[in-house]
Amino acid sequence: MSSDSRHGVEQAQITLRVSFLHHMSFPHAYIINLDGSDKRMVEMRAELDREGLSFTRVPAVDGRGRPAQSFPEYRARRAVGFLDRELLGGEVACSLSHVACVERFLATDEPYALVLEDDSVLEEGFAARVADIVAALEQQPSLDWHVVHLSSPGLKIATPLQRIGQHALYHAHYFPMRTTTILWSRAGAQAFIDLQHGIFAPIDMFFRYWVTRTGKGLAIHPALALDRMGASDIESVGDTLTRQGGYRGVKYFLRKQRRMALGKVFAYRRLLSMRVTRALRAKSARRPSAVAPRQAAAVRTDRAASQSSPNRASAGSSD
Repeated sequence: MSSDSRHGVEQAQITLRVSFLHHMSFPHAYIINLDGSDKRMVEMRAELDREGLSFTRVPAVDGRGRPAQSFPEYRARRAVGFLDRELLGGEVACSLSHVACVERFLATDEPYALVLEDDSVLEEGFAARVADIVAALEQQPSLDWHVVHLSSPGLKIATPLQRIGQHALYHAHYFPMRTTTILWSRAGAQAFIDLQHGIFAPIDMFFRYWVTRTGKGLAIHPALALDRMGASDIESVGDTLTRQGGYRGVKYFLRKQRRMALGKVFAYRRLLSMRVTRALRAKSARRPSAVAPRQAAAVRTDRAASQSSPNRASAGSSD
């Protein structure tokens, strides 16, 4: 079979599988795209169509040329306390765009949703792998999770949960940065909205802050999606350059190190707790059950008692 034919068969299998899963719990995709960023949407649509994914375009909140203070949701004092700098308009706009997607998801009765930024580059077979992840999670109802990071460039402080093809699902104790492609559970989406009392951090920093503390973040590795590494259309070029090198107080780097260290403390605690729990379960599984010997001893006792009972009765009658 030629490589072209083989590719056609594989693509047909993926399409059939995804078509079947659309009738089950396969997540609908929400695409964040700025009005006027037509080229990005054309590229994103081509990737989604290739994977056979249904999607909704969500107009991004435009932060270009807007100061953060112009957004009523922005909390300047808390941002300075958290980062030792104020947020940029584009950072607030990006956060609000993610909030809009999650709100749309919660307006449905679907159990899961995908949220993708329009610079996502999907691995071929992305939809099939997401279907496998959903199936794996549905087989583990005791696993309490909020989000799955699908575009992590690397993982730190994580526990492997399950192999999924050439990928592996991890409990991401130290949640990865970037929010290019995220899989949401309904419980996670509701918890995220319940926390929206004001924006004080860029969306990926907020995710790390929040999910690392709840311990309800998962991640797939290697990544199923990457970003095109370009500047965000939601931000102006000036905003991007400013975030990379300007408007940072003298305490910025100290606060950053403290923030990272505190996050890792939470992560290592959960890592250690999970390892101890697994070790105890493995030890318990290897230990011979004490129930069977006790049951056997009880049977022997009953038999001895039944055999001795007639003797005692006859002895009593002779008296």
